Parts: sequence; C-alpha cells; structure tokens
Amino acid sequence: MKNLIKNKEKVIEMLEEILKRQIENVEFENIDEFNSIAEYNFSILKANVFYKDGNKEKLYLKMIKGGKIKESIFCYWSILYEEYLRDKQERDGESVQKAIITQVTADDSSCCIVLTLNSELNYYSEINLIELGKYYNEKIKYERWVDSLEIKNDDILFIGRKMY
Repeated sequence: MKNLIKNKEKVIEMLEEILKRQIENVEFENIDEFNSIAEYNFSILKANVFYKDGNKEKLYLKMIKGGKIKESIFCYWSILYEEYLRDKQERDGESVQKAIITQVTADDSSCCIVLTLNSELNYYSEINLIELGKYYNEKIKYERWVDSLEIKNDDILFIGRKMY
C-alpha cells in the first residue's frame, strides 16, 4: 500500500482507466486495520477521490493475492460495519446481521460485486476486483503501472466504493 501512496499520479491514471471517470485529485486518508480476528492480518488504504465533475467519493484500496478474496471481502465488510455503527449511533436497536453479496459484472480480468449491509438502510458498497496481470496484458500501454507500483502477475486490486 505504501507503493500506492508514493505513486499518486499512477494511481490516479489507473483509477481513471478502471472506473472510467476523470479524477481531479486523490487524498489518502489513512490505513484502516482489521485485527478483531487473530488469523487475519488485514489493512486497507482509505482515500478520498475528487472527480472533475465536482463529485467526491470514498474509496478503499488494497492489493491482494488471489487466494485472499473471500478473506478480504469479510474483513472489508467488518470495517464497513464498524464505520456504520460509528456513523449511525443515533439509531437505537438497529443492527446489521448479515451481508448480501451480488455479482454485477465479470470479464477475463475484472469482477464487480455489490456488498449490501442492510437493504432497508440503502447502505452498500461496490467492490471491484481487478486482476492486474491480466488487465495489464489486455492493455499493453499500462506497463508503467506494473513497474512503479510493483505489481505482481497474480496481484488483484481491491477497490471498495462505499455508497449510502
């Protein structure tokens, strides 16, 4: 994740290509840690993204290995749930017992799923999983991402987009 922070321009370029939106700026907020379960060593970079159309969005970024997708989704859900509880303390008796995961799109190098914490609350996150090695092979001009961001062939970029 430190490589993402050090190479802000490359991250902006990569996110513009993946999200298909023009980005004005990215501010890296902090690194959230999930350490409620001893077996999981999980941290995720929280960033504020400012688009050229004036909109702003909070993204969660992490480079993961292929075998860690389910673990990463679980840990991300846990972080979102903790944020939800902090944000919504005024709602007495309200709880989120389960998450609903729905696959929206998939192709050879990427997949988009929606993680819904509670359908009545309209509190959800879109998760994009991009296999950067395959994505890179499909789009040769992005070779510079691989070197400067130290991307390995089996790396997957996890992009969480919290929406509520």
